Amino acid sequence: MDGASSIALGNGAVYVGGSIIPVATFGAFAINAPIGASTGFLASLADPTLTATAAALHPEGIRLFPNPAHGRATVQLPAGTATATLTILDALGRTLRTQTATPNSTTELDLTGLAPGLYAVRVAVGSSTATHRLDVE
Repeated sequence: MDGASSIALGNGAVYVGGSIIPVATFGAFAINAPIGASTGFLASLADPTLTATAAALHPEGIRLFPNPAHGRATVQLPAGTATATLTILDALGRTLRTQTATPNSTTELDLTGLAPGLYAVRVAVGSSTATHRLDVE
């Protein structure tokens, strides 16, 4: 089975070591060895710039309360979530309201003027989205 088993930083580079069962390619380089034989490798990453990515947004970590709601509802994002865009959608998927939710806080949604019924609250952080149902009475 192919896999990396070690990583090291040094001299401004990132090195990764592990083993493969050939044939394996690293960019333009191919490693060929007897079929079925495990071969070790040590690779240096050409661009050692590490980039941070936002964690996936899990719907179960988002709290929307009270539900059913009267006039206002509160959205609480899980710890570590980046700034989010909250969108209230009607039953046909039309955007009714949009606002920003800041990290590590609760955000109130103003529901005044919305007719009683079912709505969706979409929470978007980067390319991740989660949607919760909201019952407005």
